[in-house]
Amino acid sequence: MASVSAAPVTAEDLAVGEDPDGVEVQVEGSSQVVFRRITLRPGEGTGEHCHAGQLVAVVEQGTLTHYAPIYPGGVHVYETGDAIVEGAGYIHQGVNEGSEDVVLLVTYIIDRNVNYTNVCVARCSFCAFYRPVGADDGYVLGFDELFQKIDETLAVGGVQLLLQGGHNPDLPLEWY
Repeated sequence: MASVSAAPVTAEDLAVGEDPDGVEVQVEGSSQVVFRRITLRPGEGTGEHCHAGQLVAVVEQGTLTHYAPIYPGGVHVYETGDAIVEGAGYIHQGVNEGSEDVVLLVTYIIDRNVNYTNVCVARCSFCAFYRPVGADDGYVLGFDELFQKIDETLAVGGVQLLLQGGHNPDLPLEWY
């Protein structure tokens, strides 16, 4: 098991598990789950960063001040026992502004939604995504492009893929 240490912030992988059967999208190879313990000493922080996927964490000890544009006023405070769920792709920073170490137990969920077609006959009132049959900006992704998106997801540690799209009458059942 790997351990990363750079005083005054340390990170320890608590467990790494392999799934030899692969992920549900039937991609060749195994998938990996990592649980990590991250310790921030008083006065230290994570530095500004963003994640490729969702972070799921629990504050095991201490008080974490989390600076992110998703909060009213740009800041939220997490206490011992609080769960943290961070989305992907936005810059944020965690800081230990207290007098004891902050210890976080974290894992990451990197997923991707792939829209294989926007052509749809359902015309749901809430959907701004669909295009009617024959629309100039309607599309269907080819299998090569779908497989490329799967490979891109795996390359950044992706573990989950959702294929979603419209009810396209031009796609036969065998296409799916």
